[in-house]
Amino acid sequence: MARILIVEDNDVLNKAYELVLTHHGHTVATAYDGNEGLARAETFDPELILLDMLMPNQDGVGFLKAYDAIGMHPAVKIVLLTNLSEQEAIKQALRLGANEYFLKAKLGPDQLVKVVNKQLTGKA
Repeated sequence: MARILIVEDNDVLNKAYELVLTHHGHTVATAYDGNEGLARAETFDPELILLDMLMPNQDGVGFLKAYDAIGMHPAVKIVLLTNLSEQEAIKQALRLGANEYFLKAKLGPDQLVKVVNKQLTGKA
């Protein structure tokens, strides 16, 4: 299975995503802000990153700029998880290398697994 990095500042969501994904056989690392996420990404070498847009210390857009998904990590899939309806921030994140985004409120355990599998396999 895949190495997945969860970068999410909400402790309950972070642990819930981790539980669901480890239950499905993935190896998971977690971080609670963009700076911690960058440090974890360096050592963990994820295949997929679940990235919150609004976090302390460094938000999702800042993470993407620093991580350089397009130049340095083009094979890593990045899924934005947000409660934002701010389309401009989402568009900017997609331009910076994120593959897709989902509203957290609509992302239950089954949907999370589908999103991850779609990104890892390229099949819906």
